[in-house]
Amino acid sequence: MLASSLAFIDGSVVNVGLPAIGAALHAKAADLQWLVNAYLLPLNALLLLGGAAGDRFGKRNLLLGGTALFALASVLCALAPSLPLLLAGRALQGIGAALLMPNSLSILGSSFAGEEKGRAIGIWAAVGAAAAAVGPVLGGWLIDVAGWRTIFTINLPVAVAAIVMALIAVPEPKSREHAPVDVLGALLVTAGLGVATWGLTMGSGAAGWTTAAIAAAAGGALLLASFLWAERRAGDRAMMPLALFGSRDFVGLSLLTLLLYGALGGRFLGEGIVLRNFGHDPEGIAIHVETDREVGMEKYDCLGVLMTRIDRPISLDVTRRGTRVRGNAKLAYRQGVIF
Repeated sequence: MLASSLAFIDGSVVNVGLPAIGAALHAKAADLQWLVNAYLLPLNALLLLGGAAGDRFGKRNLLLGGTALFALASVLCALAPSLPLLLAGRALQGIGAALLMPNSLSILGSSFAGEEKGRAIGIWAAVGAAAAAVGPVLGGWLIDVAGWRTIFTINLPVAVAAIVMALIAVPEPKSREHAPVDVLGALLVTAGLGVATWGLTMGSGAAGWTTAAIAAAAGGALLLASFLWAERRAGDRAMMPLALFGSRDFVGLSLLTLLLYGALGGRFLGEGIVLRNFGHDPEGIAIHVETDREVGMEKYDCLGVLMTRIDRPISLDVTRRGTRVRGNAKLAYRQGVIF
């Protein structure tokens, strides 16, 4: 849980530091957008591959490697003298997060059974929510006191503690036959997600939907369609069995997740702009960002237990996500965005 909290912290704290980073490195608004996307692009492109790699090379090994890479990338971000090096560090953070996140949850799921498994997943979600809430508040305070570089150094003690605890508490993987690697599927899904995300990022930028942006988005869609074709032919070796799409719960939950994080992605960029217009400093912005995360955070543990007792867990997820929507609406109303 400590390892996965790194990704949650980093996904929220950097948004508070964007104004200070832009001023220090003389970056324009479009450059700051890439500071966010440089982390999200490799995370999105490699997340599925990171989970498949854990099945092949050991979840514990991928968890440790991803956490160590994330820590080293945080050092690079903290020491970066220019925007290009900072972007490189953010990209490496995204790669590390793509390795540690799926394997952290997978290890947790395989360590418990029954009601204990549901409770453990609920606690995992609560820790993530707490990390996302603490990140902006701590980051805003650090920016005011010691500068923007410290928002990256706060990752280091968490990463070290996560590595030590994983070495102690997570058992060594037992010797087993390695599952065959779906090489074609891995290449296609990584390239498809990466190119599609790149195209969407360019299209939503200041230049708009240029020919290059449209070509990248279309190329990514074509690669993803090719990935589905390859998975159908791979059969038992497929890294993403297409039988999953026969489950209405899986499809519905995937669509809800897409809508949720699409909305949150826009909010992460927009909330700082809106709140700065009301005259808040970084710490003030962080406090406003944190307030709606308090709503429902204590309910994750209960939801984890209920997941083991209700036949249709998707209903619980709808309820949880509805709570987040209500919190976002309250924040917008409080700031005068909704009149």
